[in-house]
Amino acid sequence: MGCNRWRRIIVVFLFVVIFWIILPSSIMLSSILLDRCFGLGFHPCDAVTFCSWTLFLGSFSILLMAVAQYRRQAGEWPVSVLPSKRLAHCGLYRLWRHPIYLFFTLSLFFSALLMGSGSMLLIVLPLFTAAVILYSKREDQKLIEGFGDCAAGYIGRTGVIIPRLQTLLRVLLLLITRIFFHVQINYRNRIPKEGPLFIVASHRSYLDPIFISYAVRRNISFVTTARLFRNPLSSLFFNHLGCIKRMRYRKDIECMRRISKEIRECGIVVIFPEGERSWTGEMGNLKEECPRLFLKFPDVPILPLRIEGNYAVWPRWRRKPSSGKIRVTVLPAFKPLVDDTSGSLSARIVECIEPHDSEPEKKDGSSCAGIGKVLYRCPECSAFLPLMDAAESSFECGSCGTLFTLDGFFRLHFKRGNETVVLPLAEAYRQIRITRKDLDGRVFRGEKDISFKPEIPSERILALGSDVAVSIQYPEGSMEEIGRGQILLTNHRIIMPGDPEHVLELAKISSITTEGCSRLQLFNSSSDTLYQILFINESVLLWQDLLVLSVEEITGQTPNRS
Repeated sequence: MGCNRWRRIIVVFLFVVIFWIILPSSIMLSSILLDRCFGLGFHPCDAVTFCSWTLFLGSFSILLMAVAQYRRQAGEWPVSVLPSKRLAHCGLYRLWRHPIYLFFTLSLFFSALLMGSGSMLLIVLPLFTAAVILYSKREDQKLIEGFGDCAAGYIGRTGVIIPRLQTLLRVLLLLITRIFFHVQINYRNRIPKEGPLFIVASHRSYLDPIFISYAVRRNISFVTTARLFRNPLSSLFFNHLGCIKRMRYRKDIECMRRISKEIRECGIVVIFPEGERSWTGEMGNLKEECPRLFLKFPDVPILPLRIEGNYAVWPRWRRKPSSGKIRVTVLPAFKPLVDDTSGSLSARIVECIEPHDSEPEKKDGSSCAGIGKVLYRCPECSAFLPLMDAAESSFECGSCGTLFTLDGFFRLHFKRGNETVVLPLAEAYRQIRITRKDLDGRVFRGEKDISFKPEIPSERILALGSDVAVSIQYPEGSMEEIGRGQILLTNHRIIMPGDPEHVLELAKISSITTEGCSRLQLFNSSSDTLYQILFINESVLLWQDLLVLSVEEITGQTPNRS
């Protein structure tokens, strides 16, 4: 045992002598000789000297820090003949794969400026850098041989000279988050520092990924909607961010492969199990495939995050975000039990991540602008309301004249006789939501179209909408606009604008989902075609509710809507 210890000490000593004394000395001496031979020496000005000293000291300090972090994380000194016991991936090693090599080279570069050595800058350092790059590739291969898929994933998530896009954006987002939001992180120490991990959270705001990135100090991959990847530039951007594309309207095998790869490579996958952002701030039903996914990886921990205050900062129906207080509570990670079913696992997840907003986020009340996207009917008289994009502190029903205000808890206040009624937004939506009884014998939107000709005797108009734009995404992935104008819904089909008119039978619709605040996506499973309808002046939520009920009437089955 003592012999091995002394052998190890000798190896480390020799490494220090070679790497820290002989190597830099030989580089500098050879540069001085080349300067004399070729006359490449120069005298740096005072400004260059001052900057070079500052940057040299900074680079050398980071170099020493990288050595210390490697020793602490890997359990061994950074000596190639002494294999590391653990994979170093935190601190500087989360930004750069080989920070020791990088800042050693930078220290030599600033030394060359201080020395005024042109040959070191033009000849010696380029050759040395090329050798370092080749050697670092050999080190990468050794990491993969020693740590397998986890090392391969780590190599893919880190940069050599420039940190990956996700890391650079994290710095920017941290600054934005600190300036505009007061984010409180509770129990951050519960986040595992290594190993594969699923993170689950409720989804009530566009900004949820920012708050999660602020809380989790590891590189993470979000499962996101496929719509973000349709444009080549945005696809490149989100791929570099590590996002995993998911098609909400059908089973996505490629998404499952990406998730499996991330987990196999010890990555973190963030999933919003509801499948879409909440319209009212209340949690929706979890998608069935989420617990089934977790049950396929019973050894991977599930880390729940409870995010509170996010709905008030940017509810789905509002155009712009506002500042506010955000609380992210990290719950203890857990693994699926042996006897867990999809239902029992879903219940555990909901219990952990369901928000409990206990105080008003805005003491002076909330803006009502855009709330007509959710409250498409008056909670008092059930008359249809406009989108009210220009409303601020209150809005009035044009039919019954009732005046509504919205408080900091996102509760509606209105008068009913001499009584003041306080109604949570989620409860108000449940009251005004279209039901099957409403489908009988009336047209919900627009006037009856006299040019309409039913194909079968029992066909009748349910709704008409104007000022819509319809696009089709074909099986190969391309999407093109097919027409603008009026859309007509009957109890058997939906007729969309185009030349000629595009008709989709309700019985063939397997998925009815919303994208953003104004797009409705209808998936025709028989032809593998996705229709996207942009509603410019009407509530997309109203049309989703209408179509879901209509498809249920025809098929007896509830289509996917999240």
